[in-house]
Amino acid sequence: MCWMLYGTVNREANPLDLARIGKSDFYFRPGTLHDVTMPVQQADGSGRLRESTCDCGFPLGCGNAKEPELLALAEAIQSLRSVRGVKCVWFCMTWAGDQNDSEKTIHIDDVDLPTFLAAAKTNCLYRIDLYRRHGAGGSN
Repeated sequence: MCWMLYGTVNREANPLDLARIGKSDFYFRPGTLHDVTMPVQQADGSGRLRESTCDCGFPLGCGNAKEPELLALAEAIQSLRSVRGVKCVWFCMTWAGDQNDSEKTIHIDDVDLPTFLAAAKTNCLYRIDLYRRHGAGGSN
């Protein structure tokens, strides 16, 4: 058994924009929360963010925000903000056969993304809201 990194962006995200944001090691497909939770429940390979055999060596939650793979994931998530229709990204790193035992939602403007990823927990489903805030108190 292995750790698996799953994820998706909301289904309204423009697929052409997703294709244009550049090649990275992470593949975010438009989908729903179900597209992340079902592969976890079934312990299958669909919905994975990377094309690796497994994600046992991926440094999510390692405590070091300067890990190159975490910086690459943070950059990939940041780039999703330029995609028309994007609202959020869901992801989790779950042991194959286990279930996520918690959920957490944050807004991308409220965290330093590499630090957040370095502190992320396994078996936790994360939702990062990516929309741009407008009005009083929000970032533009």
